[in-house]
Amino acid sequence: MAERSVVGEEERLRSRGAVGGLWFALLAPPLTFLAQLEVNYAMVSSLCERGYRWPLTLVTLVAIVVCLAAGVVAWRAWRATDGPWPDYVTPAPSPRSRFMAALGMLVSALFLVLLVAQAIPPFILTACQ
Repeated sequence: MAERSVVGEEERLRSRGAVGGLWFALLAPPLTFLAQLEVNYAMVSSLCERGYRWPLTLVTLVAIVVCLAAGVVAWRAWRATDGPWPDYVTPAPSPRSRFMAALGMLVSALFLVLLVAQAIPPFILTACQ
């Protein structure tokens, strides 16, 4: 009976949704950070002419929400793979998924800190500075 539940768990971890969620958790925070940086740089010249600050903050808030969503996906995947850490003896999806989920949480936390740090300057400086 225990063998059947382990096999079912392994099949669930190999599904497209589970693997896609893990890759989203790993790749979404850095790509979101880069997109936020590029969009803010592209908007600065037009915002300087108009004197607006709020679009910079809005783009950063959207990026923070995406980064938080990736962190939640990683946390849920980590909780779903409640097992031992990889032993590297036999390749299996469970240790790989647990590692990718833990790495996804760390990546999300790192880029969340960077996004919050980038959200501070628009409150202090104008777009023209």
